[in-house]
Amino acid sequence: MLSYLVPPDDQNGLEHDGDTIRLPGVPLNPDQHFKLLVWLSDGPVDSKKIRVSGGIQDGRVAPTRSITIDEKPPLFSRFAVGTTALLAVSLLLLSGIIVFWRPVPIGCARGKLQVVGSTAFAPTVRKIAQRYMADCSGSEIILNAGGSNKVDWDAVRATQTSPPILALSDGPNPASVTDVKADRVAIVAFSLVVNNSVTLTDLTIDQIRRIYRAEVTNWKELGGPGIPIRLVSRDADSGTRELLRQRILGGLGEPSFTSRDCENTNSAQDKIVRCELGDTDQVLRTVARVEGAIGYSELRAATTYKGGLHTLKIDGQPPSVQTIGADTYRFTEIEYAYTNGKAAPDSLTSSFLNYMIRGHGQDLLESFGHVPCYAPEGMKRCQS
Repeated sequence: MLSYLVPPDDQNGLEHDGDTIRLPGVPLNPDQHFKLLVWLSDGPVDSKKIRVSGGIQDGRVAPTRSITIDEKPPLFSRFAVGTTALLAVSLLLLSGIIVFWRPVPIGCARGKLQVVGSTAFAPTVRKIAQRYMADCSGSEIILNAGGSNKVDWDAVRATQTSPPILALSDGPNPASVTDVKADRVAIVAFSLVVNNSVTLTDLTIDQIRRIYRAEVTNWKELGGPGIPIRLVSRDADSGTRELLRQRILGGLGEPSFTSRDCENTNSAQDKIVRCELGDTDQVLRTVARVEGAIGYSELRAATTYKGGLHTLKIDGQPPSVQTIGADTYRFTEIEYAYTNGKAAPDSLTSSFLNYMIRGHGQDLLESFGHVPCYAPEGMKRCQS
């Protein structure tokens, strides 16, 4: 508006002559307005007779009145009393809605969706899917978690796949898979777990690497009890195993497979016991059962397991919202969701993704110990 009130050529703008103010024409869009504030001086306000004249095409000019400094308004006007009563009634209605009514999320969609990939993230996404299906009638979400490294990328990319596939991966997809759409979901924490026969509660990165290079074969070499170390690992399809290799072991792999029962070596020449299991639950059950065992798991699954094992700090850092978000706790990774291109806005794939990443699913992500990428604690790390 300034260019109309004070034009560059100083012509036909805002003018005043004595006690008269003239306004130029100002173009406004429908439903727009502006106010002119005038400072009256040289005498009491009441002595000034103010007259507003003029017109606006398809609008009107109207004077407004404010309370002056020395004017005492009534304590409660009729309008104030009415407004207060209306607000009180509204507050009671709102309280009833909050207590007794669960709102349906915006953007619910019908149909079927298949979710594949990470077994470590499976308990979280299963709970989110159950909540979504309860909130959104007519939707069916089928979970077939087989491991991050066992995703059939050709099926994800296929345009005719029915039902469509949403793939979840602990970390980014393989470099060879470039034609899929990635969404960051949350920062997921993992943990090393040991049998309760191992009294240690903290290991350094160097100690962990020595264990997984089979340079240390007995816990007493690290200040623990005189018990042989037994490695309970995941199979090659596991994204958690790959994450351990990248984030903890400095890119080196684990020792070769040496045991079928996780307690004894297959050959007398084997330096250390190492077995491979198919999912997180098997790892936890075995570590809890086998003396001297060490394994790895998604954090919440480890911390909620009943009896027989405990988690380890890494370099003195326990997993927490602060250490996970700041990346000072090393054993973490971003969980990715992959789709065949950008999902249609009205599709179940798009709706469920939004629900999980930005909607009610964030509460469930946090309840499982993950840091949502759209939470303040996770946003910086997820966008880096």
